[in-house]
Amino acid sequence: MSYSALAYYDLTTFNPYQYEIAVERSCKLIIPDYPPIKLLYFSKSQLETGITNIEVDGHTIRIYDMEKTICDCIRYRNKIGIDIVKEAINEYIKRKDRNFNKLINYADISRVKKILKEYLEVLV
Repeated sequence: MSYSALAYYDLTTFNPYQYEIAVERSCKLIIPDYPPIKLLYFSKSQLETGITNIEVDGHTIRIYDMEKTICDCIRYRNKIGIDIVKEAINEYIKRKDRNFNKLINYADISRVKKILKEYLEVLV
């Protein structure tokens, strides 16, 4: 789950204390002691879904789009906490640039479609 993406899209008030980088499960990396980095392991299909590029201080960075970020929140809801998941979904729902069709499609790929629908039924 990427707190970094949640913060970038203003979907949470939580301030991440480390950078989170998604990598394929078979990838073995050695990370430096600083800055604080956490590796998140995904299958190839989940890793490649929803990637977009943004510019930060003149550098192109790959980041998951909002819909993939929401699906990851739901997938890791027990690790990050239900309060952060609810906040992220509520903030997503308020946005004019949301795309529910893309969200449902990504939820299907991430295998959280049923859980997402339950959240949306309660929150919408």
